[in-house]
This record gives sequence, C-alpha cells and structure tokens, in this order.
Amino acid sequence: MDKLKAITIIEALASGTDPLTGEIFPPESPYQHVEVVRALFMATDALKKVKDKNAPPVKGLENRGKPWDYNTPLN
Repeated sequence: MDKLKAITIIEALASGTDPLTGEIFPPESPYQHVEVVRALFMATDALKKVKDKNAPPVKGLENRGKPWDYNTPLN
C-alpha cells in the first residue's frame, strides 16, 4: 500500500466515515470517540511528514554523509 492511500483511509476513519463504503459511523462507534479521532489525525500528520524513500534526492545533498577528502582543493 502506498503512503497516499494509507493517508486517505486514515483521514476517512478520523472523519467518522467508512473508507470503503462512505457510510457514517454511528455515534457509539470507536471511530467517533474523541481520543481515537485525535490519534488518527496525529497518525495522518506523522505519515505526511515521513520522507518518501522513492522521492528524488534534494539537489546539492548528493555527498551528504560521505567522508571528507581534505586533499581536494577548494574552488
């Protein structure tokens, strides 16, 4: 499952709707409990902040984490 689909599903649950049918959960559903809703929104925020492993590298950071070569002259 890709990250965007997971976010969509969790956001639907946090909004009180079944992500598969669009049906609104009844008031006694765990998905309508305030602490569960807050936890689901926190989960979506966390997923949105996770860097995508397949994203292209940021320009200028290709050498990040590599050892320094002190013998290479500066330009």
